[in-house]
Amino acid sequence: MEIKRAVEIQLDREQLEKIFFDNSLIKSFKSVDEREKFFNRWCGQYLQNYPTQFYLALIDGKMVGYLAGHTNSTKALDEFKIPGYDLFKEYYDQFPAHLHINCDIHHQGMGIGKKLMNTYMDELKDKDVPGVHIITSIGANNSGFYAALGFDIIDFRELKGSKLILMGKKL
Repeated sequence: MEIKRAVEIQLDREQLEKIFFDNSLIKSFKSVDEREKFFNRWCGQYLQNYPTQFYLALIDGKMVGYLAGHTNSTKALDEFKIPGYDLFKEYYDQFPAHLHINCDIHHQGMGIGKKLMNTYMDELKDKDVPGVHIITSIGANNSGFYAALGFDIIDFRELKGSKLILMGKKL
């Protein structure tokens, strides 16, 4: 397995979307336009605006996972429209970077996500970024993955009847 930045290879958008939507909690959309907006909110805008912080995991040249990162969540609040991110903004000085990560459902549990995360966190350390955070939902399967990588639960907030968790890691 190798990790590449999106700017280093010709991206297979169809495979990226498959990984994204296979892992998404939302599976059906009112229109193709709504589906595209959803993809762009959580993945596409990172790829377009920050391709050097968009990592791809490849096995034999096939994409099996990705990590979309941003080193400045305060700046991202102005650039991106991501529901719930403003709820935790008081923590972004301590944990300025954030990410979204997904792996192909047939390749989960093989260390791909861990390798993507470690690659990203090593780069953040090299840039003297003091911490990284993720926001997820209570009961989501991914919280154990983040905890195993050293992320701690920092705070909880509510958004439209759902409880969100901010998990952070000092670097």
